[in-house]
Amino acid sequence: MSAALVEVEEEFATYARDGVEIPGIGPSLPPGEQLLWVGAPSAERVARDAMHTRGLAVYFALLVLGPALFASAGSRLAAILTASVWVVPLGIATVLFARTFSVLVARTTVYAITDRRIVMKVGIALPTTINIPLHSVTAAAMQQRGDGGGDIAVSLGDDARIAYLLLWPHARAWRLAHPQPTLRGLDDVAAVGRTLTSAIAAAEAAR
Repeated sequence: MSAALVEVEEEFATYARDGVEIPGIGPSLPPGEQLLWVGAPSAERVARDAMHTRGLAVYFALLVLGPALFASAGSRLAAILTASVWVVPLGIATVLFARTFSVLVARTTVYAITDRRIVMKVGIALPTTINIPLHSVTAAAMQQRGDGGGDIAVSLGDDARIAYLLLWPHARAWRLAHPQPTLRGLDDVAAVGRTLTSAIAAAEAAR
């Protein structure tokens, strides 16, 4: 479990118990509403899976090595060195920016699931709290990776669309026409998925 997740869980529990404003939700939960889970994304997972830092590193490495493929045998080293002069600094700056952005995303994001809604506090410069009623969720898709982490994207009904730019990077890639809010970089995505699935089913049964 990430340090950010533990930190947010402890803070959330304290505020909820004391009955004051809850980070990520605002006022205390209304009477009868139950908090099921709260967490935050892992900065490392956001960097790797949302910002694609590994892919960026490979891309810039190919830019360095690419000219050597078209150079004669005697000039390959010179071609690589020439390309490195501008590609390496640009590549380092780009990857560092992506990783720094990922850290800021992890530090400023709170995800929560109650028995009535999904709450997403997102935004670095302009924090925004997005409330998604569970009855608006038509499907949930979990992407689990080999180490147990991953993302959960939810599909919304036509009456509950949220702008893609407002959500990014907490949105499923390439779903521009019908943006899908996404809980990104979760350490134990299967456990969160079970909680969300049960909450959606209970909310549907209660309607």
